[in-house]
Amino acid sequence: MAKYTLAAEIRELLNRADSVKTLALLAEDGSPYVIFAPGLHVDDDGRLVYPEAFEHSQLNALLVRAVWFKRPLTVALLAADGRSFQIAATPYKAVISGPLFEHYYRQKQQADAAFSLSTVWLIDALSVSETSDPVRGPASETGRMPLLHLDRIARPASN
Repeated sequence: MAKYTLAAEIRELLNRADSVKTLALLAEDGSPYVIFAPGLHVDDDGRLVYPEAFEHSQLNALLVRAVWFKRPLTVALLAADGRSFQIAATPYKAVISGPLFEHYYRQKQQADAAFSLSTVWLIDALSVSETSDPVRGPASETGRMPLLHLDRIARPASN
């Protein structure tokens, strides 16, 4: 069972095919590495799961590094309704054999016979924050002096 419990709404959005999901990690040189991850979903225990197809992919190498050195990663989630979320996470385990691996292997093979499964990544969510403009905008102004750009002052109000 994952340590942090994802809200039911976030779990549902992560499991929807019409949600856009990305995984973001940092490379050894500190540069960001971001991929779209349509296969990312939440399992029955509430843990994030990502089946990775390629053994020698940069993503797989960075996830191995992240699990070894306890490096964080970020999941960005864009719902079909336009809301967006960031999930701070950390890799929990890489599964390369056994019943869980076989389950995902069979599932992926049924959907696409050309799919090759390398690793099933289990990922623990640490926190979730909504990054949609209606939430992010007011939150960024909390505790600050009001700011009004000159173009808004100079432009006459239209009725």
